[in-house]
Amino acid sequence: MKKISQFISVLFHPFFMVAFATAVFFLFIPSELSVFEGFYVFDILFIVLGFTFLGIVVLYAIVKLGKPEANLINFESMQGETKEERQWPLLFSAIIYFLMYYCLNNLKVVPTFIYLFIVGAIIQTIVAGIINLTWKISLHMIGIGGLCGAFLFIMLFRDSGGAPILSACFFIAGLIGTARLYLQAHTPRQILAGFSISFLIHFSIFYFLLP
Repeated sequence: MKKISQFISVLFHPFFMVAFATAVFFLFIPSELSVFEGFYVFDILFIVLGFTFLGIVVLYAIVKLGKPEANLINFESMQGETKEERQWPLLFSAIIYFLMYYCLNNLKVVPTFIYLFIVGAIIQTIVAGIINLTWKISLHMIGIGGLCGAFLFIMLFRDSGGAPILSACFFIAGLIGTARLYLQAHTPRQILAGFSISFLIHFSIFYFLLP
């Protein structure tokens, strides 16, 4: 069970969520893509995946500086156990998201959904960084909470057949929360707080800013 929980935590690392959201959008919400040519989709995915890979490399380097024993194989060695160990990765995550947004903005053809999701990722990372100064909130649940909030909006206010996507997001959220609790990485309050904050941030952004 421990190895399964570790695998779930790695697979659904919070930094992967923008890439997951982008892929899900292109694969399962085709009604929003009628104005986009295939090469634009490729360019968008290339930028998102490129910055995701860059972010993982940067985050690994940051952790490695503070924990020389850390490696990509040993999952537990890569975890920020203290608030101090998590502060710099949060800061650089926000910077990576901002650079991702800037590069996508230069394409001028990116779906508003993706723009707003990245804006939500920037805001939630900054909020998490502020909270992390005094309390260890669950970053994994912050990651998946944003997906749930965004796709709940899509299901409620867009005719896109988003119910299966939303159900899958909540199911994954349950898996992640269970895994983090089993690994004793967080308390139930930290799990619930992380999910709720990110959920509300993304839902509010989409509600007020999506045309």
